[in-house]
Amino acid sequence: MSAEKQVEREKIYTRATLKWGMKAQMEMAQEEATELALAIRRHTRKNNDATYTNLIEEIADVEIMIEQIVFMHKDNLIRLDIDRQKEFKINRLKNRLDILDYEIWYSDNEEFINMELAESGADRELDFNPENEFEKRYEKYLEKN
Repeated sequence: MSAEKQVEREKIYTRATLKWGMKAQMEMAQEEATELALAIRRHTRKNNDATYTNLIEEIADVEIMIEQIVFMHKDNLIRLDIDRQKEFKINRLKNRLDILDYEIWYSDNEEFINMELAESGADRELDFNPENEFEKRYEKYLEKN
């Protein structure tokens, strides 16, 4: 967005805050977020042009309200806090995506674990259950990641 357009938006946000107040704008943001949640639900259930158009409208409304909230709190360096939180959450998402699901983990580790169990003699125990052993080791893998 151009600097001119940003200045114009900030003027509009200032006027809106002065006219209706910070609390009313925060409540409007909450209302718009609720409308977006409903639009997502409708579009997920009935994917058509009308639900798509409504989804776009509600996303725009929420983005505008988020910009207003950020603008209203700009003296508190809210943008830095938001960016830090987004970075944390994106890294957490990446880590979750990097965790192998059981089938992939199993195929990657089956041979090694079976050799380890054979060498230790654990696989010859009367109460030995290979599925339980693999599940325990997968749980440990998940805990580490």
